[in-house]
Amino acid sequence: MTKQTSNMDWKWQANWWYATIFFSLPIFFLVNRKVRNRVVPLRWPVIGMLPSLLINLYRLHDFMTSLLKESGGTFMFEGPWFMGMDMMITCDPTNAKHMFTTHFSNYIKGPDFPEIFDILGDGIITADGENWSKQRKMANAHMSSHNFRSSVARNSRDKVENAVLPLLGRMADLDRIFDLQDFMKRFAMDLVSKLVLGKDPSSLAEDFPMVPFVLAVGAAEEVLLYRHVVPKALWKLLRWLDVGEEKKMTKATNVIDGFIAQCIEERRNDIKNRGREESKDILTSYMYHILDTKEDDSYFGSDRFLRDTLMTLLAAGTDSSAAALSWFFWQVSKCPNVEKKILEELKEVRSSSKLDVDGEEEHMVVFDAEVTEGLVYLHAALCETLRLYPSFPFNHKTAFKEDVLPSGHRVRPGTMVLYSIYSTGRLEKFFGKDCLEFKPERWIDPSSGQLKHVSSHDFLAFHTGQRSCIGKNMAMTQMKVIAAAMIYNFRVELVESCAVEPKNAMVLLMKNGLHVKIRKRDGP
Repeated sequence: MTKQTSNMDWKWQANWWYATIFFSLPIFFLVNRKVRNRVVPLRWPVIGMLPSLLINLYRLHDFMTSLLKESGGTFMFEGPWFMGMDMMITCDPTNAKHMFTTHFSNYIKGPDFPEIFDILGDGIITADGENWSKQRKMANAHMSSHNFRSSVARNSRDKVENAVLPLLGRMADLDRIFDLQDFMKRFAMDLVSKLVLGKDPSSLAEDFPMVPFVLAVGAAEEVLLYRHVVPKALWKLLRWLDVGEEKKMTKATNVIDGFIAQCIEERRNDIKNRGREESKDILTSYMYHILDTKEDDSYFGSDRFLRDTLMTLLAAGTDSSAAALSWFFWQVSKCPNVEKKILEELKEVRSSSKLDVDGEEEHMVVFDAEVTEGLVYLHAALCETLRLYPSFPFNHKTAFKEDVLPSGHRVRPGTMVLYSIYSTGRLEKFFGKDCLEFKPERWIDPSSGQLKHVSSHDFLAFHTGQRSCIGKNMAMTQMKVIAAAMIYNFRVELVESCAVEPKNAMVLLMKNGLHVKIRKRDGP
């Protein structure tokens, strides 16, 4: 079948579905109340369970959780006929182990994944097979090196000491309300840019300058989730017409590509003009690799490879850490007993340095990464945050061959399996009757006082198996360093008028941000 014929097919399907949905609207609204009051969706002729999905789209993650709770952890969602929206939804850890580890080779990204995530190109997240294996080895070799780990620790501390604490101090003096989530996105953007690109855009400043790249990534994440919940033919038609959500994606892609192309060109000129220096960032390291291996004629020697890699690392590393830190401070601010325990732990390992802020000597305590590494309760509180609010709330795979999941559900070849990480942490079946409580103690062994060993299949915040997150240690280091310094030096007060709820995007950010005031703590 030619590409032109294929395009005509999905355009015809889209038009047919437009007509079907239009003439179904009167019936749809008559039974709207009935659909709303049901947990398990009604299966309609032709349009399947799509009405329930659309009605609950505003609360997608909680809707999915209710559905999985009612279904025992696994449910087969049936979409409109011929639209490729049928999917197995699960949050059962035994299914996670089966798909992501035991039968890893049978659960691939599949043909739909790179189409949906086309903004990532052929990077490590979308790649399969030999391409993925080679990228994984390259990324792991760099990010697990002693030099890179030392750079993460040093840059995290420097950013907190020289930017975060002085700016928060001024916010406290001004008694100013600000969006802590935006603050965290800027912190993460500056730090990840330094580690990946070798330059700090200095977006964490008092005037909170607009950062087009960050805005573009956020817009793209919203469109990516949208593509998961509407018929493929529909979003492809909108992309072809360049309207609606797909126009938003086009604009975001142009901004992202322009930013990354500029970074690559600047670094290439630096290498030409100054020669080789010690590699302290991922872009430089990869450029040296291309020069050494002389892979100019392959994907791994192209600017496209650099673009895909940088896009993936910047997008994954920025919003994910910002989301986790925002939910962490929201939870801690609502739980004084948790805040007290973290503060007590920090006081035991206190090591201070003096900062000069606005010409006045103020004592600000900054914690090195080596110190925060041993903070058991802080680590547990971050894990508990990620259990309830995982930065990446779901993952999807496609079955290559027919299979039967441990839950007893049969999966046919080509079936998309959507794993809800968000739902796993919220079901009594997996985390007990207190599963909705913010309780860091669940991660600590009461007899030893040390962290419990929890299987990665039960706690998928950083995924599991061969595709587990390479940047896990980097992310935890960043979060611990800034969380420790902020909690020791300040109190975060929530502005109650701001409703806090998850945003419908691929990264679980807050829909309305997190508006707070900051207060300086009294002396040590």
